[in-house]
Parts: sequence; C-alpha cells; structure tokens
Amino acid sequence: MHNQQKDNTTVPGSFSWWDDIQLCLAFLTRIPIRFDNNHGRQLSDAARGFGIVGAIIGALAGMVFALCTAMGTGSLLAGLIAVGFMVIMTGGLHEDGLADCADGFGGWTRQKRLEIMRDSNIGSYGVLALIFATGLRVGGYGQILGSDSSLIESIIIFAAIGALSRSSMAMLMHSAPLARIDGAAVQAGRPSYSMARQAIAVAAGGGAAGLVLTAGPISTLFALVMAYGAFTITRKLADRQLGGYSGDVLGALQQLSEIMIIFGLII
Repeated sequence: MHNQQKDNTTVPGSFSWWDDIQLCLAFLTRIPIRFDNNHGRQLSDAARGFGIVGAIIGALAGMVFALCTAMGTGSLLAGLIAVGFMVIMTGGLHEDGLADCADGFGGWTRQKRLEIMRDSNIGSYGVLALIFATGLRVGGYGQILGSDSSLIESIIIFAAIGALSRSSMAMLMHSAPLARIDGAAVQAGRPSYSMARQAIAVAAGGGAAGLVLTAGPISTLFALVMAYGAFTITRKLADRQLGGYSGDVLGALQQLSEIMIIFGLII
C-alpha cells in the first residue's frame, strides 16, 4: 500500500519503478494501459521511467523492423514501417513538438514564437522538419541494421536509441527554466535532481551496454557524444528563442536526440 502523509501528498520514494513506468506509459504513449492516477502525481514524479518507456517503444519497433526484413521488404521500407509504428504508439507526440518548434522559432519575438507554437495549425517549416526528420530516421535505421540484421540486434538497437533519446527530457525538465506560466510542461512539473539523474543513469547504462554489444564501443561512444550534443543544442536554442522549455521543446529534443544518436552510430 502506498504511503501518504496526512495532507494527502505523496511521500518521496513511496512509489515503485512499476508505478513510475505505468505513469510514463499513460502520458507518453497510446498503449491502452489501465492506470488510475489516484494520488494526482505529475509526470515529473515518474521521470526516471522515461528511458524505460523509450526502450519498450523501441523494442517493439525493432520487432516490427525484423519482421519486415524477414518478409523481404528491404531495410528502407522496414525502417519506414518501424518509424510509422513508433508514431502510432506515441500518437505523434514528439513529432508534433518538433513541428511546432520549427514553426515557432521563425517568429520575430519571444511572445510571437510562443503564440505560433500554441497554434494547432502546422506551417511550412513544421512540414519540412517532419519530412527531414522522418527521412533521416528511416534511412538511418536502415543503414545501421540492414536487411540481414537479426531479431535480437534490431530490438537492442531500437530499444537503446529509444531509451537514450527520451531520458534527456528529464534532465532538461530539471535544469532549464519554463518558457510559459501554463501549458503541458507546467502541468508535468519539474523532476528532482535525483529523479533526473536516475533517468539518465538507467538509460545511459542500459542503452550503452546494448549498443556496445551490437555496434561496438567506438560507435557507442560517438552515439553518447552526439546525444549530449543534441541536449546542448536544444537547451541553448530554447533559452535563446523562448527563454526556457515547453512541452514542444521536449518533443523536439527527443527527435533531435534520436537523429543524432543514429548519426553517431553510422559515423
């Protein structure tokens, strides 16, 4: 039974990893999971589960990729289907953030950028960003794995990239200021340093171990460096353009991280 204080607030550390994973699955995916957030926990309270949820999404997509190549589709078509599968699983959550940032960063002032990003319509910059991002991910996965990759190799590669690309969101939420006083990022809350550190440690440890086994230590090192580069670039751009981060920035960070990690493995 979960412990509660008399004022009905959550006692830190009173929830298990499985509780956190369920909360992250409910927020970050369209996976039909029966989960009642009776304690009113914010997403930040479970941020250590970001990487694990990313690994789950990636592992399932890796299975789809391997199944497609086994059916003779070729690596590019398999990559397209696998990426499409991930979009369906997340409801295009991260892709939407990328498109909004691409449109918003074209505004002349901070306020105008935030207004554009809140607009539900997508502009030409957003469309182009999605086209390039999707193409890079599809081609990248196809080049890394090829049409003769095994089921285990495909699962590990996709899971590792999924974990690493999502764990950095927790660190950005902890370290960067908020760009708005309302919105999804405000509702999600700010994870503690311990929570953000756990998210990074789990994803970096598990993801790096998987990549070392499948891609080798040098490629893994490049991938980790590129992941850090994606975080740094996104943090600086968000600070300069918006004065902080929003939910859309978190989505853009995941997409940029995924692409940069893929490039690291290819290099």
